[in-house]
Amino acid sequence: MDNNVMNNDKRNGFIVIGLIILLIYLANKCVNSDDEENKTLENSNENHSTLVFSKDDVLAEIEALENKPFIKEYTSKEEIIIEVAYFKFLGSKIISNDSNTNLEVKKLNLDLKKKLVKLQKKTFPILRDSWLKISKEKLWENNIKVVRISSTSIMFVGGTFANNMNIKNFQAGIIELLMNLRFKRISYKWVDLDVEYTYYKLPSLEDGQLDSN
Repeated sequence: MDNNVMNNDKRNGFIVIGLIILLIYLANKCVNSDDEENKTLENSNENHSTLVFSKDDVLAEIEALENKPFIKEYTSKEEIIIEVAYFKFLGSKIISNDSNTNLEVKKLNLDLKKKLVKLQKKTFPILRDSWLKISKEKLWENNIKVVRISSTSIMFVGGTFANNMNIKNFQAGIIELLMNLRFKRISYKWVDLDVEYTYYKLPSLEDGQLDSN
């Protein structure tokens, strides 16, 4: 069989798995959010518990991570969102398992963490590059230019940003995604030659930091 076909099948398989993980992650967030709203402070303090995972659970995640195909370019926003959700899902499991008292499991969990950190450091710059490429094509249709300042800093240029309310609305609609992609700074200009412009610093995590939110 053609290697390209095999690679595409493998990638498609991981995309399907990623969609399942994304649905589980979002469902857990909704359940956790509802639970938090319904708990009193007293019950929250008394009944707080941390999930821990078995040796087999951690070994399964290590195997899945080692067999995960490395993607050099993401071709859709859906793929990008799935990848970010995967990192959040696995990061959350690792952080939750830090409290495991089994020394063997703790050692395996640390090994899993190192592998995930290494992968995140390689992947997040690619995720940002891919998002920029996709966004440039989409925003061009709305007369907005996307300019890369650095790996973690971008600038949006367009006449619409002469209005502060437009900047505020645009920022509100995009900030969560940009923070998930670990961007650190966003700037807005209404023309390229504008000397004074608006910018925001984002309290985003570093590429190698685990995210459980």
